[in-house]
Amino acid sequence: MSGPDVAAVVLDERVPVRDDRAYVVRWRAADAAGDIAPVTVAATGIDFETSTFTFPNPRAPSAAPVVGDLVMVGEVNRESAALIVKSIEPGPNLTAKLTLVDAAPDIHAADAGPIPAFDPLLTLPVVPARATPAAPVVADIFSGTAALARGSDGTVLARIGVRLRQADEDAFSAGFQLCWRRLGFAEWEAVAGPGPTLFTGPVADGAAYELQARSVTPSGLAGAWTQVVEHQVRGKSEPPSDVENFVISGRRLDWQAVPDLDLAGYRIRWAPGNSVAWGQAQPAHGGLLTASPFELDAIPAGSVTLLIKAVDTSGNESASAARIVTNLGDAPITGTEAALVDFRVLGFPGAITGASVVGGDLLADSDPSALMWVSEAAPMWGDAATEMFAGGGYLPMAYQDELAFTDPPPAARVLLRHTIEGEGAEIAYRVAPPMWGSGSDLMWHSDAAPMFGTGRSDWLPWPGVLVDPTGGLELRMSIAGGQNRGAIRRLQAALDAPRIDEAFADIFVAAGGTRLLIAHAYRGVGAVTVTLQGGSTALSAKIIDKNPTLGPLLQCFDSAGTGVAATVDAVITGY
Repeated sequence: MSGPDVAAVVLDERVPVRDDRAYVVRWRAADAAGDIAPVTVAATGIDFETSTFTFPNPRAPSAAPVVGDLVMVGEVNRESAALIVKSIEPGPNLTAKLTLVDAAPDIHAADAGPIPAFDPLLTLPVVPARATPAAPVVADIFSGTAALARGSDGTVLARIGVRLRQADEDAFSAGFQLCWRRLGFAEWEAVAGPGPTLFTGPVADGAAYELQARSVTPSGLAGAWTQVVEHQVRGKSEPPSDVENFVISGRRLDWQAVPDLDLAGYRIRWAPGNSVAWGQAQPAHGGLLTASPFELDAIPAGSVTLLIKAVDTSGNESASAARIVTNLGDAPITGTEAALVDFRVLGFPGAITGASVVGGDLLADSDPSALMWVSEAAPMWGDAATEMFAGGGYLPMAYQDELAFTDPPPAARVLLRHTIEGEGAEIAYRVAPPMWGSGSDLMWHSDAAPMFGTGRSDWLPWPGVLVDPTGGLELRMSIAGGQNRGAIRRLQAALDAPRIDEAFADIFVAAGGTRLLIAHAYRGVGAVTVTLQGGSTALSAKIIDKNPTLGPLLQCFDSAGTGVAATVDAVITGY
């Protein structure tokens, strides 16, 4: 106000203006009355906004807008346009849609002269001048597993991902443009997007590429390029993610699928005792597993470590294996236990290194030179209940012994039953070749040939079950040294021979005894079951011997213990 008069009008919104234009305001009161008047603005430059418009001469209140009036602001003679209502289309909730056309009376005489240039009579918004955006910051470039994509034909394609951010945190950008080309090539390829991460198209594994990027404003103004950066594609050479949530229930293994796009399957291995040595572990299956779960067969037995890794289509394995340490129980005898060697009962008669027999068990010896901890990277202690100082450690230990079964039958299997404590346990074996193959083989082939075999084979990881053993076997069990004391509390070798069952019906047994006429070639007879038939004075039957060559000898007795003739049914179980 200027005294009783109105000096200026203040709008409820700011309006873009510039200092090189003249402006007017038009208003309409609640009673539809209104007026138009010139105004001035305190603008500086061509990029300015204001909500205050001053009358050159204060106006009487009756000739000025009041609070609540509708106001339009525009350049002189362009604050509004004269229009004709062409149609009114009713809408919901008492609304309507108006179709307007220019009020141009000269149109009726337009054909009498040249058509004038179109003038909308509208004040266009001010487009301020904006500086070219600065080059963005390249925050990260990656081309491994996270950048892979699947093509339309299902193949996995390598790409390069570039993570960008604005150099000016307050700058507004519609997105970025990324260009790339293979090193040594002339033609660039490009992609644009809102970001912050853009990906190239398919690229070649292991190849080097040049990349650069720039920002783009909403109006399409492109900024400065970043420096050209070289990057070598990792692609499918990067190992897949480590497997998580690896668990066991009975002999069923479950795990969480890895999220990698490039995935061929999973590989599970097992090792005796507590081990982290993937390379020394034995395969638990053939080929690759495509998904969880997996049911273990009977071969992994005893105290074992189960390990799993993911495998991609290039054969790369996870960097670290997920593992389970568990006791699966002894491997079952599928035929007949033909022989058993108990090394603990024998007092561990083989070669012992770094250990002693204590109370029947083989325990690692103390290492007086043990350091306070194993390595610089090892934690000082494991948990709050652990003593601060370790108090010494234990030596690596090993037990090595020979194992030979007399005339094992074909297809027999050697099983190991063991109870191991300590970390890094390994079981290995090697075979001594027989002196000759058969009775028809020559003792030697030439004067230069050695009389005896060339020696034992290399040490091999124990496969869980050794089928059809020939010659002599040598076993070696080793446990790593450290703070946990190694121990072998049980070590047995069992010979699982294929079982032979032979039944006999209505066999006459003489008073002095009768041998069963066997039809199979036995190396040993495990059990003979005899059933007496009626019609004689015999009350019992006795197995005099189990001769595997001549056949078991049977004899029947009466109540006085005198041998009598009788008829029996019998079943032989042997190998």
